[in-house]
Amino acid sequence: MNLSLTRAQDICRVKGRTMDAIGESVPSATVVGYDSLYQLIGFCVSDEEGIFQIDLPCDRSYLFVVNHLNYKADTSRLLVDRQHREHSFVLEEDQLLLDEVKVTETLPISIKGDTITYSASSFTKGNEETLRDLLERLPGFEVNENGDIYHQGRKVNNIMIEGKPFFGNNTKMATENIPVDALSKIQLLDNFSDNPLNLGETRRKALNIILNENKKNIVFGNALIGGGFNKRYQAQEKAFYFSKRFDAAVIADANNINDPLFTTRDYIELFGGLESLLEEDEVQFSLRDLELSVFSPELVNEKPSETASINLNFQSKKKKFKANTFTIYSNSNPSFLSEEERRFISPLGEIIENEDFTLNQAFNTLLHQSTIKYVLGKNTFLKYSPYYKHTEVDDSSNRLLDVDAGVLIRSSANNRQAKSLDQQLIIDHKLNNKSTFKLQTRYTVNDKSTALNLDSDQEIFEEQLGQRVNQLFQSGDRDESGFLTQLSFSGYLGLKSILKSSVGYQRNNQKLVSRIFLPKANKHIFPNDVNYTVTDTYAGLSLQQKVSNVRFEMGGKMHAFLTEIPSEESKKRNYIFTPLFNIKQSFSSSHSLRFSYSVDVIYPIVDQLITHPIVKNYRTLEGGNFMLNHSLHHDFSINYFNFSVWSQMTFIFNVGYLRKLDAFRNEIATNSGSTQVLRSFNNQPEDRVFGLIRLDKKWSSFSVFLKGNIAFEDFQSIVDNITIENNSLITSSELSLSLAPLEKSEVSIGIKLDGNLFKQNEVSFATTNWGPLIGLNQSIGSWVFAMSAEHRVFEGGDNSNQIYTNITGEIQCKISDHFEAKGAIYNLLNNDSVVKNTFNTYYSSTKTFIVLERIFSITASYKF
Repeated sequence: MNLSLTRAQDICRVKGRTMDAIGESVPSATVVGYDSLYQLIGFCVSDEEGIFQIDLPCDRSYLFVVNHLNYKADTSRLLVDRQHREHSFVLEEDQLLLDEVKVTETLPISIKGDTITYSASSFTKGNEETLRDLLERLPGFEVNENGDIYHQGRKVNNIMIEGKPFFGNNTKMATENIPVDALSKIQLLDNFSDNPLNLGETRRKALNIILNENKKNIVFGNALIGGGFNKRYQAQEKAFYFSKRFDAAVIADANNINDPLFTTRDYIELFGGLESLLEEDEVQFSLRDLELSVFSPELVNEKPSETASINLNFQSKKKKFKANTFTIYSNSNPSFLSEEERRFISPLGEIIENEDFTLNQAFNTLLHQSTIKYVLGKNTFLKYSPYYKHTEVDDSSNRLLDVDAGVLIRSSANNRQAKSLDQQLIIDHKLNNKSTFKLQTRYTVNDKSTALNLDSDQEIFEEQLGQRVNQLFQSGDRDESGFLTQLSFSGYLGLKSILKSSVGYQRNNQKLVSRIFLPKANKHIFPNDVNYTVTDTYAGLSLQQKVSNVRFEMGGKMHAFLTEIPSEESKKRNYIFTPLFNIKQSFSSSHSLRFSYSVDVIYPIVDQLITHPIVKNYRTLEGGNFMLNHSLHHDFSINYFNFSVWSQMTFIFNVGYLRKLDAFRNEIATNSGSTQVLRSFNNQPEDRVFGLIRLDKKWSSFSVFLKGNIAFEDFQSIVDNITIENNSLITSSELSLSLAPLEKSEVSIGIKLDGNLFKQNEVSFATTNWGPLIGLNQSIGSWVFAMSAEHRVFEGGDNSNQIYTNITGEIQCKISDHFEAKGAIYNLLNNDSVVKNTFNTYYSSTKTFIVLERIFSITASYKF
């Protein structure tokens, strides 16, 4: 911290106001400070009152350039020291170009309406490679380890290049692959909608990438090849072509350095589930997207992977017809080695299970999406989108278990296949400038099949199966189909109020057929054949109103639900009203407070309604309950945003409360060792409180980042007919300092602290996971040196501690404008440790020690 104080002593804060000739404030004016060599030193944007402040090194003379779209540029050369730190600028109307100002940089940041535009060249230092590196330097942006982009604490929902989609809404494909030297500007679009006829606010954010002119109408990209010790290899190709009417991107990768281009998480999140696919999230769509429960952690011992992908865009000359399609094929074969310690709930006392676990997996997936948009005249918009997914997973595992009952050796082989087709049609018609009608129709078909073979040197589920067996085979097929149609109306009631109404119908049908085969007895047991249907007929009404700087939305939907299980002669009707309320107080264009309240109706899936048990994993049988009722989720949240472009500061505070009425739970029976039997039921209310605070402040050569999360959950579980009260408190915090002591250098230091306090009745369990972080990035001529290290100390409640350190380093040399070479080492100290607690009703904690491979590789790349 002494370093930051020393740096702050050399900084002078220049304050002032931008105004017009009669003294009226001029908001959103860009104030830029240049040194004597016309190099950009600092910048800011005036707020709604025309007030600005900019931090600059003291005791220097600067050329200040003030720009606004509707005014002439104003230039002044001023001395900045302790006595001269206030100045106001008077702007004249009608912006003109000033040839005498020898400044070639574009404005770093400009704001127009709901769009913030960042100049890429104003934020690069020369050692950035991809879009991700640039976004991490922009004020207000955050990119997490999964490639998700956040702006002012809210997730960016859409990403486009030159206004056209790029691999759907998968931001990782863009952040990790678009080269930074192709970027001209980054546009952040608030209240985004790809429907030109949409009325009102959408609360969606989008990122639009503007390319340099020399990257248009040509093919550019790069090719990479490399290898390392222990037969490591990596090959990658990225090729891009962008023009006004046609775009193409082809990305392919093959490696075994545990760096897959497309991960299991990407597969699950690419389409985001069915709810996020609906236009503007206007419908609470309850159909469940069939996904595979794939165990494919990022921390693996080995992960060979191959990925091939293509994205195409086409639009007509007058932009009335637009088409986008992309396809991704991925194959990976991860292996995972770990040592785990588990603590189980038991009325007889705590059961501790130690396990050596080995998993080998083959994961194949094919994704395809096409979207067609067509504007009929000026008043009708049509959109058709089919989505197809096909996935197959084969895995085999071996477990060496040490429990109170003795040592068990168990192995399993599992095959899972899933495929789905989802089609959506939207027709939007504008009656006039104040009202529109929209028709949405969607049809989905999902199919999933599983085959599990389980072997053990001791008996498996002896008490539940009623016989002594050490091998079993389970097969299962699950089919799901869904249909939705909705007609909605939106219309202005005045200049600042919008009325929205909707009527709709949706139907979800799920079928599950499963059985267990015992080879020694040569018979089938526990047959399941369940057919389950939920229909929802609803009508909704909401009003959006703006009064001064306050926007609010209030409304709700009336639902008529019908659930049917013909085999059990079960039929239920429920009439439920789900309210919705939002209110937002805007103190400025980037300073606001929002309160939200909503209610969701959650129905069980067919797996929870089975009549006979199914094998969930090597230790667990899961039963069902066809009497299971729905659950209501009441969601309260308060969000405070303060994003200040002119001071390059972001402050975010969120707090939320989720209350589940008739929450779904499992009744648990423990038997010998840690064998579990689960039965679904509706429990008492379940509560969860969570909060987040984040501060990101940047100066010319110094920045501070602070983030903290806290979550508390209270729920009940039943173990062998005994009620267990569970309380969980989880905290996560990070503090980091970043500075640039030399030109083209960056040093960061920080600390992370994670805590978990879990209490079950009178028994409590606490863990902490903490440690320092350090990073270094330095460019010297054509060389770039980068290093990061993380030291972590895990402290368990039973005084069992673990320490691990991860070190990663890279050396990069730019041989020419086209050739680069890089050497990298990963996992220099090859171990890791994680702990999972509390969010499971049938065991209290899992502590995992993961074995990682050291990886050293050398690569050469060619830019074209």
